[in-house]
Amino acid sequence: MSTEPRLSGAILTDQLVVMRNRFGAPLVDRAVESLSFEDQHEVRSLTSIGWTTAALACRLKTAVAQEAKMEPLELQRWVVQEGVRKTVNGVWKLLARLVSDDQLIKRAPLLYSKTFDRGVMTVTVPRSGQAIAQIVGWPAIPEFDIVGLLAGIEAVFASFDRPKTRGSFERTTDGVIFRIDWDSAARKSG
Repeated sequence: MSTEPRLSGAILTDQLVVMRNRFGAPLVDRAVESLSFEDQHEVRSLTSIGWTTAALACRLKTAVAQEAKMEPLELQRWVVQEGVRKTVNGVWKLLARLVSDDQLIKRAPLLYSKTFDRGVMTVTVPRSGQAIAQIVGWPAIPEFDIVGLLAGIEAVFASFDRPKTRGSFERTTDGVIFRIDWDSAARKSG
């Protein structure tokens, strides 16, 4: 069993669909073929109920970015946001207007634990329109994963009608702290 941080297979399989939809299967297939034999086998063996290493997800998306002539972090932000929008708009869209800020924020640690198997997320709400999410237990969290997490948090808030959502992060000795701000007074009405 790998001691590397792992990512949910469901997340990466959804992101593969998103990338194939935007760039076409031939481009994504070329990116997969550029990986090592072991990585190619793992990508082709992915399932929605398994896990894969976060490092493989980074190598795969970096290869897709190279084929698509994009910066890897730009692709990471985009693919995470599109994956979140696809999920939220498909499954949870009807609930979006019914969920309070507090209910949404309280779900973040559970969603995180179903995405990564490393670290623990806690969330506090210092004031209306602001949340602080802290991940501890993953001191060497790669920038690629930090950027993806921040993009995902922002996309969830935007998909749940939290306008003007913006976030920032700061590394800590044991992980990372995200600060998320949104205009809680300007929620869209149905």
